[in-house]
Amino acid sequence: ITETCPEFGDVGKGAVAKVINVADKQVLHVECQPGYELIGPPKILCVDGQWEHNQKPQCSKRCPSPPFLRNAEVRLEGLQDSEKTYRKGSRATYSCGEGFRLSPPTSKIRVCKDGYWTGPQGRCVANGCQLPPEIAHGYYVLETAREEDPAVRVSVGQRAHYNCNMGFTLTGPASLQCLDSGEWSPRLPPHCTPTASELEEEAEEAHCPPLPATPHTRVSTLRGHQDANSATPGTVVELRCEPGYRDPTTTLPASCSAL
Repeated sequence: ITETCPEFGDVGKGAVAKVINVADKQVLHVECQPGYELIGPPKILCVDGQWEHNQKPQCSKRCPSPPFLRNAEVRLEGLQDSEKTYRKGSRATYSCGEGFRLSPPTSKIRVCKDGYWTGPQGRCVANGCQLPPEIAHGYYVLETAREEDPAVRVSVGQRAHYNCNMGFTLTGPASLQCLDSGEWSPRLPPHCTPTASELEEEAEEAHCPPLPATPHTRVSTLRGHQDANSATPGTVVELRCEPGYRDPTTTLPASCSAL
């Protein structure tokens, strides 16, 4: 007479339970679907109308690879299968790279449980930023004072405010902020451009004065521009003697080159 046992009950998600009669005895076979792991015996025998087992089998969902953290390393303890999933109880221990710290500290160790990693999601926060970039014809001022030691980083959240020297105008962001990633935002600093009056003064200084007056000569402009007061840089003129006169030196074009 085949012994009959009551229904075994739930064996967890992802499980397939089959009862097979073997030699007048009922045998329960438990299999787990892909992505799940069997914890406990795969077969249970029906004895005297009762299921014989010391540990009830369960199908526990495996965990995917632990979350990636930028600027961090993770050490894994536990078995990984061909699907790159981890069994229940596997541990992931995080450590941040040099210049960073883990936040919150409770996210250092995470354990695989029922298909997910326990604990809060962490991130590696920079201890600060390096000094902000210098700009030509300008300077920056930090919001708060810092030590002169270059190894001491600028604290996260601090701003660097940029200004230009006299005669120059600031183009771009007026300030950069230190982010917890250890970078300045925006990434590119501003730059200083000469003001309009400064450009005009530079242009006036760059012009050549008029050629000295030479009697009995004809002046031809070969390239560029000149007037009675000045000539633009790069202007080339040629001086030739009038008919009946000659220059004792070799006639060569004269070129305007600003110093």
